[in-house]
Amino acid sequence: MKLERVDLFIGRDIYGFFAVCLLLLSMMLVAEYRDFKRLTTFDDAYLQAEVIQQYQKQKGESHYQVLRLRSSEGVPFYTTGPHYLRDLQGHSLELLLRTDRLTYLEYLKGFFAYTQITKVFPHRSMRQRVAELIASKHDNSHIAQIFGALFTASAMDRELRSSLSALGISHLLAISGFHLGVLTFIIIILLSPLYRHVQQRYFPYRQSRRDLFVMTLFFLFAYLWFLDFVPSLVRAFGMMFIGFILYDRGVRVLSMQSLSVTVMLLLSLWPRLLFSLGFWLSVGGVFSILLFIRHFSHWHKVIQFIAVHIWVYLMMLPSGLWLFGSFSASHPLSVLWTMSFIIFYPLVLLAHLIGLGSLLDGVLLELLEMSAPRSVTIYGALVLLQLFLAFVAVWYRKALPLLFVVILTVFISAVYQIA
Repeated sequence: MKLERVDLFIGRDIYGFFAVCLLLLSMMLVAEYRDFKRLTTFDDAYLQAEVIQQYQKQKGESHYQVLRLRSSEGVPFYTTGPHYLRDLQGHSLELLLRTDRLTYLEYLKGFFAYTQITKVFPHRSMRQRVAELIASKHDNSHIAQIFGALFTASAMDRELRSSLSALGISHLLAISGFHLGVLTFIIIILLSPLYRHVQQRYFPYRQSRRDLFVMTLFFLFAYLWFLDFVPSLVRAFGMMFIGFILYDRGVRVLSMQSLSVTVMLLLSLWPRLLFSLGFWLSVGGVFSILLFIRHFSHWHKVIQFIAVHIWVYLMMLPSGLWLFGSFSASHPLSVLWTMSFIIFYPLVLLAHLIGLGSLLDGVLLELLEMSAPRSVTIYGALVLLQLFLAFVAVWYRKALPLLFVVILTVFISAVYQIA
């Protein structure tokens, strides 16, 4: 007999969880405020930070460099430097920071500050050295950036980001829960034969599924540490970890309640996520999948696999076009690229491990040539209407046809604008 999984909270139990989340959120906000006051005690403050991204920008006749940094405490911020500033990406810097006009809200959201570089540490992070090793295997700079982003969460230049956005595959290169899911599958496949042999011989009483997933979480955490706890991956790992705990205790994981619980818990522990666009886009992607499962789980598995990719593409399209405004004739093909990514990712990972990293460079170059990005305009009212209908559709299936009309209207509008 198969035991049915249950919801985490029944009835008014959810209110107690709300109270716990509010308490956690208050404690974390107080801790953040204490760090903020320490930083802004004087008008200037010394801070150590790593350069995450560096690029040239022009305003009028002046050229200057923009540096995106993350402090040793994990605080993201921006600053500028002269146009002749050498490449500092991946380096740790000591900076003198102007903090006299910095507000607490800006501190939480990520801020711009006028700085003076007082010291450049020669040591580069292990992640940066691995990114440079990967880049050395590719002749084309854009291809090198793609694999650097894919494996080490390195930044890409604006031109490349625009091309990938026009192709609709930016989400495949921003390391997230999708990548962790594929890595989880690979790790479990590799560990299962050895572990099951040892388990059957020495401790057959243990649950192999639980042990394998715990070991997998250990490897994923090591990868997280290697990437210096990139925020996007921290979010994905946190959601996976909470999901595992719920699943292990017989709770229904693929449910709107579990998603809501996970989001509230993550926001309570890391309040900065409230201002993270990547966090809300990842939540939107998971929400779209759960909405599909809620109404179409009775379909055949093969049909589900194809349909869910089309569904998520259309559901994420309005917000993606509204935020980034980039589209191309090849954009709808991202559905195919997303489905094939499950094979592509392990293949290129293995290719780099055995010294054949440039194996698919030609294919990727042809793909980039297909982009031809064009600007499109989507009204924010359509995005708000879609979000409203999506929430209504959680409880009322009759809202689905109208929701589909809205997202199809956005798609047709984008195609018409580039025609």
